[in-house]
Amino acid sequence: MIIVLAATAILGMVAIAGLRTSGGFVEVVQHGEVVQVLELGVNGVHVFENGAFLNVVQIIDGSAKMIDANCPDEHCMHQAPIIYSGQTIVCLPNRMVIQVHAADASEHDVILR
Repeated sequence: MIIVLAATAILGMVAIAGLRTSGGFVEVVQHGEVVQVLELGVNGVHVFENGAFLNVVQIIDGSAKMIDANCPDEHCMHQAPIIYSGQTIVCLPNRMVIQVHAADASEHDVILR
């Protein structure tokens, strides 16, 4: 029983590690339109202003995080950094979404047509 549990735990960790997007990118969508694509391999701080809306995204060591926003609730800034394909950070008041994508289709679990 212990061996089965240990094997299951190891396989789960390997599967999760496989979702990490080495060479992936972050798509920044504001008001429903892609405004920029950021490579996860290039560290930097990116400021997005659209009228009264302000969001600041930091890319560091293969992860993306919202480090500043002028939204009233600031929930987006309290979300953990995202690193896996499909993960998102949403700033609903400022209508911004950042989402991690794999570098190529071979890193996706499912391809929808």
